[in-house]
Parts: sequence; structure tokens; C-alpha cells
Amino acid sequence: MDSYKFDLIKFSSEVRELLKSELEISVGNMEVVPFGEKLYKLVRAHAYNEGVQDAQRLLDRKLSDISEQLDLLLQHE
Repeated sequence: MDSYKFDLIKFSSEVRELLKSELEISVGNMEVVPFGEKLYKLVRAHAYNEGVQDAQRLLDRKLSDISEQLDLLLQHE
């Protein structure tokens, strides 16, 4: 299992810099941390769901390949 530890303070600082550079919105450290936490939870949920869907597509392809290989083996017997 991955031992990655999410750094909310670093992430919030990066969000603050993005808000400033992209949208010209200036926020303080105390304001951006709760916003960064909510943003992270939103992005994490979407990324997780996308990962699950990718895994499902990969499994479907693998099962289809296995099924085709089994059909070929049965035809050659």
C-alpha cells in the first residue's frame, strides 16, 4: 500500500497561487485552507471514480481476450 501523505498546506498554497495567477483573486492562508480541503475532496472523489472506471474497462478487455483464447483452444481440440 502506498504511504503517501497528503499535504493540505502545500496544496492550499498551490491553490492560492493558481487563484491569483489565473483568476486574479487574492486570498489569505487562513481562507484558502478550508477551500483547498473541499476542493481536494471533490477532485479526489472524481479521480477515484475515473480510476475505478478505467480498471473496469481494463478488466472487461482482459476477460474478453481470455474468452476469445478459450474459444480458440476449444475449436482446435
